[in-house]
Amino acid sequence: MSVFREEVEISNPSNPKRSLKLEMIVDSGATCSWLPVEILLKLGITPVVKREFKLANGTIVEKDVGIINITINQETLPTLCVFGDSQSEPLLGAMTLEEFSLGIDPVNKRLLPKISYALVNIASLIEVKPNPNIPALAPGDTVKVSAKIIEAGRERTQLFQGVVIKVGHNAQGGNFTVRRVAYGVGVERTFPLYSPLVEKVEVVRHGKVRRAKLYYLRGLSAKASRLKEKRIDKERKPRQG
Repeated sequence: MSVFREEVEISNPSNPKRSLKLEMIVDSGATCSWLPVEILLKLGITPVVKREFKLANGTIVEKDVGIINITINQETLPTLCVFGDSQSEPLLGAMTLEEFSLGIDPVNKRLLPKISYALVNIASLIEVKPNPNIPALAPGDTVKVSAKIIEAGRERTQLFQGVVIKVGHNAQGGNFTVRRVAYGVGVERTFPLYSPLVEKVEVVRHGKVRRAKLYYLRGLSAKASRLKEKRIDKERKPRQG
């Protein structure tokens, strides 16, 4: 990490005439900017919140935090500033640099403008299509999953039967987890709900459960983990008579 000094001007947002020019150490390792408490009080800065910070030696301290105006390269923006001790060096933290869209040139030891990137949800740019071979599933269902497996350039279909212990939905389409017990050993597999690699899912029976996630089955034997079947009444035929 390159450390150097940058000349800035700090001022009171409520009274910009109360200002001071000084050199601050550029330290991207610090989250917020730091100034000695005497300087902040001289400018009339008051604390707005308390925050915990981890120092370089690992000590965690609680410090007052206020808001100052800071001018860098003729641009003025408000930023958070920590009330440091009297012996604290003025630090220009990473959060302040990010607010100014500034990066660090470690070779020439100077600040450079950088492009700020907006956070984009990649999933929103991709059309997620449901897999028509996967029916509506619920925890407690016993299912047979036919999944496509590709090994050493070869493709084959693998059958996995077990109990659905979780069904999750998210921006990427979600997944479901199936658990089975074979020779006394529990095995679980998670399948994407929208993946084309899942060729077919057949619901063998519906289990009667009261929970959305059946993690408690992991601590039971194969016999004890067998769920009661939930019977779904079929449409009754009208009586003839």
